Amino acid sequence: MAMEVTQALLNAQSIDGTVRKHAEESLRQFQEQNLPGFLVSLSGELASEDKPVDSRKLA
Repeated sequence: MAMEVTQALLNAQSIDGTVRKHAEESLRQFQEQNLPGFLVSLSGELASEDKPVDSRKLA
């Protein structure tokens, strides 16, 4: 799921409105269905220097 979160965060910043909206909805669903897992994923995104800077900023 970690790579999916990274990609969703990157897509949530897309200039393509369709891509951005889909990513935002995916993140919202993850948050609503599994808040603890969502928060752990965001924390992992922030903590990992191997992740893209843009996804870390949004996390």
